[in-house]
Amino acid sequence: MEYDEIKKGLRNLSESLDSLKAELGKQNAILKIIANYPKHNKELQIDFNKYVNKNLVILHDDVNYAMNIAKEIAKISNQNIKYMNYNNYSDNAAILTSLNENDYVFINYNCLDLNCKQLVVNAIKENAISFIVGEGQGVKDMSLKIKSMHYIIYSDMIEMLPKLPDDFEIIQ
Repeated sequence: MEYDEIKKGLRNLSESLDSLKAELGKQNAILKIIANYPKHNKELQIDFNKYVNKNLVILHDDVNYAMNIAKEIAKISNQNIKYMNYNNYSDNAAILTSLNENDYVFINYNCLDLNCKQLVVNAIKENAISFIVGEGQGVKDMSLKIKSMHYIIYSDMIEMLPKLPDDFEIIQ
């Protein structure tokens, strides 16, 4: 009798496993479709020429989507583009000073700390990089003019961004 119960239990378990396996197969098929679906299909619908030579804010949940838009706009306008994707004040200041007139700088605003955010805001609003030289009583605030460039700022939420000049267009 125990043998029959064990056999019946194993058959039920086998059927459950087969059912689970079939369900997992369906879910994997759906995941494969999602994974192979062009993630940036909206990008193909954007009229990049509309955004050439403009300051932009790109609001999206995927930074790669925003970077692809920025790269395409820079390519169409035949300008260089540099990316500020990490939190290092001196490296980001070097990026801002190395660009030529009308080049593009892509700023991943989500990854910047307060000092780097202030660097960006000063660059946008004053067309300069502000910094402090010295210590104690000999401390001096200095400013270095930078060339005029086009800013493409990425954020996943508009609430994270500072008040920007009115010439920024928003892409969502």
